[in-house]
Amino acid sequence: MNSVKDILSDWQGSTAASAIVPDTHRYWSVLGTAIAETEDWAKPMSAVLHQYYERPGLIASEFYRHSSTEAIGAKTIAHVAENFAEPGLQVQMRRHAQDEIRHSKLFMALSRYHEREYTENLSPIIAENDDFIEQFAGEVEWFLCDTHIAELRNLVMLTLYVDAARGTGASTWVMKTLSKILIDERRHVSYTLPYVIRLIEADVANEAEFIETFRHYANISSHDVRRLSEFT
Repeated sequence: MNSVKDILSDWQGSTAASAIVPDTHRYWSVLGTAIAETEDWAKPMSAVLHQYYERPGLIASEFYRHSSTEAIGAKTIAHVAENFAEPGLQVQMRRHAQDEIRHSKLFMALSRYHEREYTENLSPIIAENDDFIEQFAGEVEWFLCDTHIAELRNLVMLTLYVDAARGTGASTWVMKTLSKILIDERRHVSYTLPYVIRLIEADVANEAEFIETFRHYANISSHDVRRLSEFT
């Protein structure tokens, strides 16, 4: 099970995903179209990650990058929660932001476990996110839709990390740490799901926007495959 379709189909079949709202048929249809129309980056990424686990410095570099981007995500989600979300949603988004902070610490621990002193300059990513926060005008439902699709990508990525760790004989601690993060990613895509469904059902044009956003994140993942492949 190392394709985007297989991994997301597994999530679809889970109780958490199917029980959140009574009718998700249209959502799964749109998601299915999005998957079919984009490159399946998961299979080549799986192959690359298996090689990275054999080289501690390389896997440390990716865990360090994830640590940084999780911290960036926490800042963004917290900002939207505190300034734009209604009270019920605010509670969920605050928990999400706290999860991201914890993930940042866990990924940093994973990086140091494989290579004690790894650093990378990610200031361009930080600056880009700060610009987004400054310009955000309060389109909470679209923010949640974008977040949902980004978390679908993270769900696939964490599944690949766990599978690669298992396949290369990683330590029990590494397996448990990655599995903890994966559980949170499943919860993140589940709590944002009702808001995405509402957006899709509000206007058929929103389906195309969903698919385009899904394609955008798939393209980022395909770029990551090429970036990582340069070092294998």
